[in-house]
Formats: sequence, C-alpha cells, structure tokens
Amino acid sequence: MLIVGLGNPGKKYDLTRHNFGQMVLYAFAEKHHFSFKKEREFKGEIARGRWKEERVLLLFPTTYMNLSGQAVRKTVSFYKIPIEDLLIISDDAALPFGTLRSRNSGSAGGHNGLKSIEESLGTRDYPRLKLGVGEATIGLLEDHVLSPFTKEEQEKLPEMITQGVRYLEEWLSRENEGIE
Repeated sequence: MLIVGLGNPGKKYDLTRHNFGQMVLYAFAEKHHFSFKKEREFKGEIARGRWKEERVLLLFPTTYMNLSGQAVRKTVSFYKIPIEDLLIISDDAALPFGTLRSRNSGSAGGHNGLKSIEESLGTRDYPRLKLGVGEATIGLLEDHVLSPFTKEEQEKLPEMITQGVRYLEEWLSRENEGIE
C-alpha cells in the first residue's frame, strides 16, 4: 500500500492550500509513529510501517507539485505497488472548504499534481482523496492554492485533518465506501 500526500517542498508552502494533502499525510504518520526519511532515488520523503499485517509506505514528493508523478512512478515501480493499492491525497479548489471526496478514478480537474501523476502512470484510474480548499474568489487559481489558509479556515483545519486521517485508516482497512 502506498499513500501519497501532495504538496510543494519548502517552509514557505507549509500552510498553503496546495499542501493540504501533505498535512493529512504527516498527521497520519505522526499518529501511527511512521518516520519520514528523504530518499533521493524516489524524489521524495518516504515513511515505512505496518497497518495490521500490511506493509504501508507513505510518500511526500519533494519535487514541486507539477512533477509529483515522477516520485509516484518511481516508488510504484520499485515497490511493485498495484494501482488499486495507491492512494493520492490532494487539495481541490472545486470543492468547498471542509469537503472530502474520494474517487477510484477521474480526471485531474485542472490539478497539475494529478495531471503529472496521470501522465507518469498512464492512467486516470487510481484512488484519490480530494480535500476541499474552496474556489478562488478573486485573482488567479494559482495564487489561491499557493496562499495560506484564512484565519477562519485555520481554526477548522485540525478537524479537517482528523477527518482525512480517519479516511486513511478506513481506506487501509478497506472499509471505506467513499466520503461525499
């Protein structure tokens, strides 16, 4: 099993909307005592552990968002991970803030990280968890997703992250029916 949290590397992106996937991944790792280690050959940080009897890998690509597929492809290929055992966690500006949505396939919907993964894997058919960050109300979408959460959103982030972690636990247990 491989769970990938999308985001951009570097402190300046830590609390931006585009790093929501990374935030959930790191919270899961912390809760379940997984430790990340930078692995250049995989172009990312990887944490290894177990969930019940299953080996689980967590990946945060250290490429920028637009190149996330490189890290995903390298990790999937090296560890021979079946696509159905891959879960991508990403932000989604088309969903209202606070909404979680899971899908087993679909389009990238304008998300450059998901586009990169589709191109690298050669398929749109992989499980994903989308975390709503709300639409850009003014300005460009790029500016919106690269901006920090508002004060009001930051107050709600812990609960959203907890919901995301709960989803990962359900997905790993194969009990997830999807979250709308």
